[in-house]
Amino acid sequence: MNIQRRGARLFGAIALGVVPLALATPASAASHTATLTVGPVILPSVPVQVCLDSTCTPSTPLVNVTLKAEATTDTTVVLPTLTKSQCPSGQLGAAVTISSTDAQATASVKVTATGLGTDGQQKTVVVGPRTVNVGAPGVVASACTTN
Repeated sequence: MNIQRRGARLFGAIALGVVPLALATPASAASHTATLTVGPVILPSVPVQVCLDSTCTPSTPLVNVTLKAEATTDTTVVLPTLTKSQCPSGQLGAAVTISSTDAQATASVKVTATGLGTDGQQKTVVVGPRTVNVGAPGVVASACTTN
């Protein structure tokens, strides 16, 4: 009987000692990143507009372009979906739609376009990272010609 009581007290002390530690541990929000790369897409030696939604940066003339879209969010929301999409009608290039089923979802989005310039040198244009609402219908990251 004495051994059982000691065992019960020991178990109770261990259990009580563990619970406060678990409750005192702060919750940490880890981030997760979804990435999609599209390209290379052959271009007729023309500049492209590298855009995240309506924020755009022009490139020098390129003979091809590859677009990389990265969306980073914490684990408390649904990870955004990245899908290949199209440049507007009559334009060439690469585009990605970043969206979430959570209408209030936000993500830190970075768009990187790389391509070979007409001078034979690799060119890079970066837009972001920028925090945007990715709830339906989402936002578009693109590297499209302006012709």
